[in-house]
Amino acid sequence: MTAQPDLSAVGRMAVAYAERGFVLVPLHGIVGGRCTCPLADCPSPGKHPRPSRGLREASADVAQVRQWWLQWPTANVGCLPGPSGYVVLDIDGPEGEATAQALGLLAEPTLEVTTGRGRHRWYRHPGGHIPNGQLGAKLDVRGDMGYVLLPPSTHVTGTKYRWVGRLEDVALLPPGLVPRLQGQADRSAPPPDRLPAWMLPFLTVQSGTRNHTLTRFVGWAFAQGHDIATVQAMADGLNAKWPEPLPSPEVEAVVRSIAAAEARKPTRRTATGTTLQLAAPDAPVVEEPTLPALREAQRDEAISRGRQDLSNAPRWRWHDLNRLMGPLLPGEVHMVGAITGNGKTAFLMSQMEGWAEAKVPVLYVPLELDPSDLRRQWAAWQLGLPWVSVARNDWASLPEGSQEAHEAMLAEQAENPFVHFPPDRRITITRLAQWVGRAVAEAGIRVVVVDHFHRMDFGPATSNYRVQVTEAARALRDVAREYGVVVVAAAQLNQDPHPLDRYFPPTLKRLKESSGISEEASTVLMLSRVLKESPTAENLQLLREGLKETREFEEPNAMSVTCRKSRLDDSARDRAVKLAVASGRVIDYLPPGLARSWADRYEL
Repeated sequence: MTAQPDLSAVGRMAVAYAERGFVLVPLHGIVGGRCTCPLADCPSPGKHPRPSRGLREASADVAQVRQWWLQWPTANVGCLPGPSGYVVLDIDGPEGEATAQALGLLAEPTLEVTTGRGRHRWYRHPGGHIPNGQLGAKLDVRGDMGYVLLPPSTHVTGTKYRWVGRLEDVALLPPGLVPRLQGQADRSAPPPDRLPAWMLPFLTVQSGTRNHTLTRFVGWAFAQGHDIATVQAMADGLNAKWPEPLPSPEVEAVVRSIAAAEARKPTRRTATGTTLQLAAPDAPVVEEPTLPALREAQRDEAISRGRQDLSNAPRWRWHDLNRLMGPLLPGEVHMVGAITGNGKTAFLMSQMEGWAEAKVPVLYVPLELDPSDLRRQWAAWQLGLPWVSVARNDWASLPEGSQEAHEAMLAEQAENPFVHFPPDRRITITRLAQWVGRAVAEAGIRVVVVDHFHRMDFGPATSNYRVQVTEAARALRDVAREYGVVVVAAAQLNQDPHPLDRYFPPTLKRLKESSGISEEASTVLMLSRVLKESPTAENLQLLREGLKETREFEEPNAMSVTCRKSRLDDSARDRAVKLAVASGRVIDYLPPGLARSWADRYEL
């Protein structure tokens, strides 16, 4: 391997690959957990080509590869397997493993690459034409078209691609697989273009119409069934014909933006018969395991789960709630519902603080408040300072040295490895999954808090928003299971005009937009305020007329938490516990003068 002291570590590996004859293309990299492309919500982070002509510029020329990684030192390494002499099977997760096992593809060892979600198995190219295709669920073929990522590229989750084995150990493609692959239609080949008549006059445009024209062109190209790399090359070619071309990053941003919108559209057929979007192409029938084999596999999985040590599972901070609800188990989703102003954020922040004290790593996703303000509030709690005064920077009304102590506490928080706040204020489920994967890898997080669920980005508004919310709730459960974390999410409730609504423990049907939220949740807790006395009929009428205030009838500084669903323990359903609220912080409800230590709170 030739020494390349002026190249990044990734660049040096790319040059080494080129020296061995690999045909490469630089891809956008992952920096700070995000794709280096201009698109904020990239649909393919760290996996799309950097050169303006995409895969058409792929090369094994060492000088060219060196120049690319001098220009883009953080670029991931893309490789075209077929032109490099290889065929790659892309096994994606447990479903892909099961498909490969059923097809007998895992019997013989070969060189592999571990990826962000599964693994790539490398084989020597048998000759002839090997098209891309799909052998079954989550099992794809990368042959003479397309590309794969090479180590040490970075997945969006933060995972590094790694080799398992030696290049000399690459096996021959199983002979029985070759006819099957060569008999597939080449799904990677784009359909023939049908250039519409309206496009011809726009091949030359004025400077003020370039972006609009490019947007229409890119939309048409995706509608024809082209993949994103092909559309990017077509868009760059059209842009290059104009007397005043758009900057390359602007062209790429248009393509990525429309690609993201296309990915959210329903599956449809084009005029050329191409199936668009996320629908999997027709795959050969995979032989299902026998019923006895299924029973044995399920038995083994059940035994494995029974041997998991759950003694250290995260728990609720408050003694009474912990005793009622029990531990929070990996893969569970817990919903906390409340109407506006009934303490969702105070409840979640106080619980987050408790987990930090117990050294349980937490990813707290604040979608209502700025993370810096949450840290300020947390520091005020830790110092016993009134949050309202701190929020207003009213340091003169606080004891001398309060500002300095507050800043010192913020500095101490910055060293705390158990609490992490991502900066996103609107987040898709895909982006959330990226943050969770990264936080698990970097900080070993065990709990994800979403504050709150209804402020997530569910995609473009449709006529059936309720379905979108339900699908997001299901995806949230999938994230919890995939990463083995606990998800605790606040949920908004529909308002009720009753003047005492905030004092009545809400029912499940009050969850805003979708009953699917409660269906997917492991538990549902509802927050409400507490009445010290029930108003008479006369007082209730005065409340409705605004002649009395509800505060006259409430127990101050108290919160009720009612369990409306518990998947594991139905005896907890419709039972409630009372908590106290002090300066916005939720604490155990205890008689004056009595205090329990943190260890006492966890005694059952």
